[in-house]
Amino acid sequence: MTHLNAIVEGLLLVNKNDLNRPHLVLTSYFSLSLFDLEGTVDGYKVNYVIDVLDRSRILDLLWDDFSILFDPSVRTGFRPVTNDQGNILLLTMGTGIRSTVIKAADYVNDYPATIVIDHPALHLSVYLKVLQNAHGSLYY
Repeated sequence: MTHLNAIVEGLLLVNKNDLNRPHLVLTSYFSLSLFDLEGTVDGYKVNYVIDVLDRSRILDLLWDDFSILFDPSVRTGFRPVTNDQGNILLLTMGTGIRSTVIKAADYVNDYPATIVIDHPALHLSVYLKVLQNAHGSLYY
C-alpha cells in the first residue's frame, strides 16, 4: 500500500467467516496486525485496527476496496473491461475523491495473480500479489 510515497508492506489474509462474508487481516512482515475486519449482515465489524487507520472513512474505503475482490458486481460504475475469457482487466467506479480504478492481471485458473486498487485523488494505491508458495510459511 502506498500513500504519498509512504509504503506499507504486509500480508493480507483473506477468508470467509461463518456468515460467508469476507474476513480480512492485514499484517506486516514483522507480525504486527494493521487491521482485522470481518463482514457482518449490516456491513463489517472491526476486530482490531492500529490507531493511524482507526478512522471510519479510511476503514470504509478499505472495506469497499477489498469487498470488490469477493464480488465485483456489488459496486456500480462503468462497465468492466474484460479479456476474451471474460476475466476483468479494468474496473472503474466513483467520481472525484471516491474515484477508484482496479486493474487485474496475470490470470491463473480464472483468478488474477496481480491486482492494483488505485485512488488517484487520494494518492493511495493498494498492490496485491498472490503468494506463490505458502509452504513453510507461518500462515500455511
